[in-house]
Amino acid sequence: MTALYACAYALIWSTGFVVARFIDGAVEPTMFLFLRFSLAALALFALCALLRPRMPRLREAARHVGVGALLNGVYLCLGYLAVAQGLPVSVMTLLGGWQPVLALLVVAVLARRLPGRAVLAGVLVSLAGVALVLLPGLRTGGGEGVGALTLVLGLASVTALTLGVLAQSRVRGTALLPAVAWQAAGGAAVSGAVALSLGDPWPAWSGTLAAALTWSVLGISLTGMLLMVHLTRSRGPVFISVLVLTAPPLAALEAYLLFGETVTPVQGAGIAVALCGVGIAQLRRGEGRAG
Repeated sequence: MTALYACAYALIWSTGFVVARFIDGAVEPTMFLFLRFSLAALALFALCALLRPRMPRLREAARHVGVGALLNGVYLCLGYLAVAQGLPVSVMTLLGGWQPVLALLVVAVLARRLPGRAVLAGVLVSLAGVALVLLPGLRTGGGEGVGALTLVLGLASVTALTLGVLAQSRVRGTALLPAVAWQAAGGAAVSGAVALSLGDPWPAWSGTLAAALTWSVLGISLTGMLLMVHLTRSRGPVFISVLVLTAPPLAALEAYLLFGETVTPVQGAGIAVALCGVGIAQLRRGEGRAG
């Protein structure tokens, strides 16, 4: 059963930025995220009213709103905008998959202590893979290349994700449902503010919008989160971190099947190298903690 849950989680996680490409032309990215997180928050608070878990105090709830603002709001707003500006889905998913390594580096800087040699080797291998993915597109400049601003949006997105994950470790005492509900509310607040500042229009209802919202709310925001928590508790965070490494190749396949989006052989090799590097860093960290 664990293998089935793991496969389901990997597949759901990989679709996160595929949705960003799917909604192109139907709704503005940040308006879509505002609708998604508003609906997810309403559904989660309704479940809280039904199941009556212990609700957090105001200060604790505010912390979860802040975490959600980073994890759901800033991370996905910037990531969706990067995809809308032409960053390939597989590349954006790869940048998101590099988050565990970036978190290791941030923690090392804060602790003023270098990570182990194996972790550093994994980081260097991963960076080499990321360079192989990004450099061919950056060299071309123009239509098919990845613009500098688009790349900055993607990197800033992953930085927000990293800070949000680190902040998440400080707010573990809250019951699951209210924690996720308040974090969805934080994502709705940020995406709503960004949509308002960009002047995003209210979208016309369409089959594309309905399908994307249904999957994003019920599939990613609810089912995906529950699977992640279950697997984290039963198998540990290192298992989840390594499992997430399947997302970039899955996202690349989904983007190819749905939109005809392709990667060059060099970029494909870069994805493989980057994932190997992240895997080395994560597995070595897990072994170090176990020992």
